[in-house]
Order: sequence, then C-alpha cells, then structure tokens
Amino acid sequence: MIKFYIVFCSLIIPTVMLWANKRVIVLSIDGLPAAYFTAERSREKMPNLLYFAQQGSLFQPVRSVNPTVTFPAHTSMVTGVAPAIHGINGNHPFEPFRDTWAEWNWYAEDIHVKTLWDFAHENKKTVASLYWPVTLGANIRWNIPQYYRYKNREDIKLLRAMSTGGIYQNLEKQLKISLHENSTDSERFAAGAFTVNYYRADLTLIYTTDLDTAHHRYGMFSEKALQTLKTIDTDFGALVKKIDLYNKKNLIFVVVSDHGFREYRGACLPNVWLKNQGYIQPDTASYDFIFRSHAGLAWLLPGKQSKHPPVPVHWSAELTTTCPGITLVHSGTLFEKLKKESEPRALGFLLSQGETIVLQDHSSELVYWAERSFFSHGYPADDPSMATAALVYPAIKKNKTISSITDIFSLVCSGLSMRCHAGEPKNQP
Repeated sequence: MIKFYIVFCSLIIPTVMLWANKRVIVLSIDGLPAAYFTAERSREKMPNLLYFAQQGSLFQPVRSVNPTVTFPAHTSMVTGVAPAIHGINGNHPFEPFRDTWAEWNWYAEDIHVKTLWDFAHENKKTVASLYWPVTLGANIRWNIPQYYRYKNREDIKLLRAMSTGGIYQNLEKQLKISLHENSTDSERFAAGAFTVNYYRADLTLIYTTDLDTAHHRYGMFSEKALQTLKTIDTDFGALVKKIDLYNKKNLIFVVVSDHGFREYRGACLPNVWLKNQGYIQPDTASYDFIFRSHAGLAWLLPGKQSKHPPVPVHWSAELTTTCPGITLVHSGTLFEKLKKESEPRALGFLLSQGETIVLQDHSSELVYWAERSFFSHGYPADDPSMATAALVYPAIKKNKTISSITDIFSLVCSGLSMRCHAGEPKNQP
C-alpha cells in the first residue's frame, strides 16, 4: 500500500491507489442541517441523497466554523483552515458606518492562504466552478463566480464578462441557462451535470442556494423547506444519472453544506448599548469599541485609537441583564478558542446561549427587541443546531471520519493525489 499524508489538516486520510488520481466533484447544498438525516419527515424527501449515502459514506454531525455563515464556511472548505487564518471571517465587508448589506466578500484575492484551485494549478490539474462563493478573480480555468449587483438581468452581463474559459457562453448556447443570483437550483444542477461531462475538469465545484433561502423565509421542517428539499433531491438524482456516477470508476463525489439553522426569538443590539455609553460616536463615524455581529456570535473590536483596552468588568452583567440568553466572554479557554478560530483581534465575544440573535445595527433606540423572530444561522459552531453533514462516494475507509467542514480540503487533495498544506500562504507577486 502506498500512502500519502496531507499535513496541517484535521483529517488525515491514507490515499490508496483505488481512491487516488480521480476526478472530484464537490456539491454544496447551502443550509443543509444534520438534523435532516435523522428525522423521518425530512428523510422521506431525499431518497436519492440517502441512496448515495448508502453506496458511499455519510458523516453527521459535521462541525461548521466560526462564524457559521456562508462565505467563511465555503472558504474553509477550500483552504482547510479556520476563518481567522484564511481571512474571510464574514459575508460582508466590515464598515460599521456604511450600509454594506448589498456588498459581499466576493473576491478571491482577499483569501490569505492557498486554496484547492491554487494547489490544482500547481499540480497541473484543471478546475471548474459554478457560483462557488469567494471566487471572483480566482485562478480557475472555467469559472462562474458568485456575484450580483442588482439581482436582475443586468447581472447576467456582468457574470458573462467575469466568467472564464467561455463557460458562461457555452451554458447559454448548450442549455439556454444564464446562471445568476436568482437562478433556481434546478438550473444549477443541470449546469453542473453538463459541466462535469463536457469539461471533465479534475475538480468541479457546484454551489446551490434554494434550501438556505427557504429556511431563512419559512424555517426548518416547514412545508416550503421540505418541498425545496424534495426538489433538490430530485435534481441531485438527475445529476447523478446524467454523469453515470455509479458506473464510473474515476469519479469521487462529495456532498457537503456550510451550516445548520435555527429559529430565534428576540434580538440584542449591543452597539446601541455601546452608543448609549458613549463608546460609539455616529456623528464622527468613530468608536472606542464596537461589536461585529454574525447572528448568534459577535466579537468586540477596539477602535483605531484604542490599543487593546481591557473590557470593563461590569459590561458582562449589564449586557446579560439587558439581553436574555446572551453571554459575554473575554477571558479563558473559550475566549482563546474563539479568537483562534474567528478573529484574533477580538477583545471579547458575545454568544447566544438561547434563541436571542445579536444584530450589528447601532441606529436603533432599542437595545433589545423582544418581539423579533426569524430563522437564521451564525450561532457558535459548537451549537448542535449549526451542525451539518457530509456525504462521500465512493465510501471512505471505515476508520476514517469527517468531523469538520475543513476536512473537505484534505479529502479533495487526497482524491486528486495532490500534496496540499492547509494554511500555506499565497505566493506573493
């Protein structure tokens, strides 16, 4: 047996000849919770995914990363490291005095370390990517990056210009599909099957969004969410059939997700509290302290003039009294763990221990909205509701496991017979 080992990764998989030198497909179903693989009412909606798991391997629960949001999580899958290391530690740029909700961390140049496509390029492997987050400008031969400006037909012109290798025009010509933010997952699956068969890339990345959208709007296990799950499963089955997966000996197929979901009731706005204390000065667009929020997790950052000031002791009691279910952590093992995973500059972390969400807004007059209710993710990665799952075909050896979404990186490197070092800095130009 010839063994190679992927170093600096939490998962170490011996690569045998039967599992190496393959083409690898990674499909991300955004917002697919681990709970869907144990509850009968969701299992009955996904016979194709369950059959896939029976023929291969199913791992659940699989831990996400902190914060449990889409762009950091997907970047962790392709780098093998936590957001604190790869640099994409939020969906949006952090500019607290300007509305950036229409702006996202689209750009691959903002990733601090090498990615799967970087290692593939070094190893003379080809990559195709369909709408994978944080790939705009990536060194990917056939790439349709996730990007939008207006969420209308004008975005198609942008994506046509931004895509590489003529893949966008080819999908339009062959399938009459113009992928964009409002495309359905059915279109993404169809494009995925075509891409796998036509381009035969060594690595193909496919990203879908409809389940995440349904969960945000209607919640887990809602009628709408379960119907969306059923549609995804049907489209997944069609993709598997089109690529003839179970009769191919040279394909590895990985299905993964970025986070789970939960309902929240009540919203805490700690930056309003900081503003009331005089620590945030909206008139001058400055602050001594400010929280950056990701739903159930927020980190406390110092202002530009502040040099790591200590967190006042009384803050913890005042914030937890004002916002039920919120805990402020600014020392100890958990504090150091969260810094290492998410934001090394953080002076403290607000964690939701219950259903309360933490919002970043500082323009409101209320510090706590008791009546606020919605469905979200972004809670600490160790919260069981944030867990997801991973499915792999063909099966991984029984004594191996995928426990974190970061393990996808070493799994792909193993399948492509690439020596990859998670966290390796990018080559400087």
